[in-house]
Amino acid sequence: MLRSIAALPLLLSLPGFAGATADALQTVATPAATAPAEDGIPVGTAPEAAEAYRSLTRSMRPGSELPVPLASFEVRFELIDRAEPDGRPRPGSIETIARVRWKAPRFVSLRTEDKREIGYGNRGYYLVEPGQPPLILSGREYKEDQSRINSALSLAKNFARLADLSNAQVLELTRVEGPPAGVMPQDAKFHRLEWLEIVSPDFGVVEGIASTQQGAAADRIYRVRLGYLPARVEKGEPLPPVLKAMHVRKILTRAPNELLPTALPPEQLILLEDVRDNGGFVVPHHIKIYSRVLNVEGLQNFKEKPDRELWLMKDSRLGAPLEQEQFQPPE
Repeated sequence: MLRSIAALPLLLSLPGFAGATADALQTVATPAATAPAEDGIPVGTAPEAAEAYRSLTRSMRPGSELPVPLASFEVRFELIDRAEPDGRPRPGSIETIARVRWKAPRFVSLRTEDKREIGYGNRGYYLVEPGQPPLILSGREYKEDQSRINSALSLAKNFARLADLSNAQVLELTRVEGPPAGVMPQDAKFHRLEWLEIVSPDFGVVEGIASTQQGAAADRIYRVRLGYLPARVEKGEPLPPVLKAMHVRKILTRAPNELLPTALPPEQLILLEDVRDNGGFVVPHHIKIYSRVLNVEGLQNFKEKPDRELWLMKDSRLGAPLEQEQFQPPE
């Protein structure tokens, strides 16, 4: 690389759900091909699961009967990273503030406090560094840089899922009992939650933008467990359901004509706190990401301390009207 963006935060590993589990070689059932209903819920879903999912998605967009899915945002995150990309503890933490712009389906830019920016727009991958002319990152010599930009796109897409579940394609939807195995048993908050499980290709996907344009030859399938506080009455006030936890595990790699079990299904536990309105979207303003503790004896519980934490800053704008011209370097 002539000019590397390797110095950009390793926090770009956040959305990739890195890590492996001891059940790597287990047999995974292939999700049945189902025709979605008009509201995106598969035909044949149990009525109680369907209604719980509808209620949860509606609660993310209060006051809007037929909401338009979230398609753009401009947000600033404060991030703390305590782990290496492979999940090993980091000696010390990395802290940074970054601005992320996203416009569906694939335009993205990430700008750090030192005014370094990476992104993807009409001209392809690009890099802007202070005091230097913009650089278009085309060619194999920029493969690593392109991968980091793909990770920034994944971060944006995953935050869009947290803000608006209606963005996700649902292949299966069921009700399940309790949190995923290995969750810290002393954490009482999980016992207050109810749980849904969906199978979807739309969580944690990190793929090349160019292959997305051409029609990806393969993608991935995720099993996502959603923990939420059900609708309730507190201090005489009725409150809607609130998404509080997600457990995401990659279960399949889907080739054009077949579904194949993954060799090492990654998984992470995500806790969502300080959930409140931002531009008509009810979103978490504090996100904690946990990984498993792995050792020679096999799979252990999730760590008690999050590997990564993310805070949404108050000048963030969900649904911000962004133009394609905002995703290209200056001439």
